[in-house]
Amino acid sequence: MKNFLLSIQIMLFLVLLQSCDLTNDDVPACDKNAPISLNESDRCANAIALSYSNDPQLPMEQITLRFVFGGGTFQIGLNTSSITAKTYSYPGNVDFSFPELNKGGSGTVTITKIDREARKISGSFNLSAEAAANYTAYDYQVSGSFTDVSF
Repeated sequence: MKNFLLSIQIMLFLVLLQSCDLTNDDVPACDKNAPISLNESDRCANAIALSYSNDPQLPMEQITLRFVFGGGTFQIGLNTSSITAKTYSYPGNVDFSFPELNKGGSGTVTITKIDREARKISGSFNLSAEAAANYTAYDYQVSGSFTDVSF
């Protein structure tokens, strides 16, 4: 009888343990290459490179990334003499655009990896700006990351 009760206790413990959520709630599950947070709402975006140029004569290197998610898009552009793994400021070397943008804001884009041979870029961002919809101003906050975006 003791063994039977012990078996039931162990089985109940295992069932309870299995039902625990051991995932990290701070990181949204995303099957695309750019998990983002838009006004504190987690979204799953796909980041694509719209354009890339590198003119060593000037010198000027530029890349524009578009983030496409359910319900919208926004773009981040980076313009500098040479894109390297470091943090860039908005405004400054970073352009941030989305529908109805009417005022600048602030923030950063951090490049964590740029591989010109494989033509891939990765990084993170935290940006804010003011937009207007139906003549009402509202704040626009977006943060997230992008991984191995081809350019």
